[in-house]
Amino acid sequence: MIDAFGLGTLRLMKDRNFALFIILSFLSLIPFAMYFSYFSEFLLNIKTQFITVTINWGILAEMGFMLLIPPAIKKFGLRKVMILGLTAMVIRYFSLYLGGVIDMQWLFYVGILIHGLIFGFFYVGGQIYIDKKAPDELKAQAQGFIFLMTFGVGLLTGNLIDGGIIGLFKESSGGVNVYDWDSIWGITTLFSVILLIVFTLFFKEENSETVLKH
Repeated sequence: MIDAFGLGTLRLMKDRNFALFIILSFLSLIPFAMYFSYFSEFLLNIKTQFITVTINWGILAEMGFMLLIPPAIKKFGLRKVMILGLTAMVIRYFSLYLGGVIDMQWLFYVGILIHGLIFGFFYVGGQIYIDKKAPDELKAQAQGFIFLMTFGVGLLTGNLIDGGIIGLFKESSGGVNVYDWDSIWGITTLFSVILLIVFTLFFKEENSETVLKH
């Protein structure tokens, strides 16, 4: 069980940079899950036609962004690439917020199309960081651990918190639920900005050959 869930990686948390990356990756799923799990509900509420097709534009763009990961890492370095991923998350939620506030729905497509940049640069970039950081005997466990902390426990936690946030800004009128999406996107924008600032200030650049000692 320890091997399957990558829990042997816990002893590597004594490294400050590694621990910070794990914690921030976990917390990043709170804003990320608002799109990942609830964006279709938002599109339904604003009476969007062809919801699946609309969301799939982001998946289509993601394939292109994934191709940019290797050259981006080579040019900017892994830390800056992950910062770009978090910056893209800020842009996504600010676009969703601004699009509602000024009633310009084309801005919603910015949030959709930028999905691959967030996922590729921060989450896939994070997997590359883990692979470079962990010693050979813990590489597989470390990959399992980061997946558990993000799209396992992190996504579950994000869904619960985001569901609570949506509930706070929901009102029922005549049996119909009405949502204050501007406030919801404003909160996720603020949370994303905080994550970006903390990551930028405290996650340090490392030599690509650096590994954790155990």
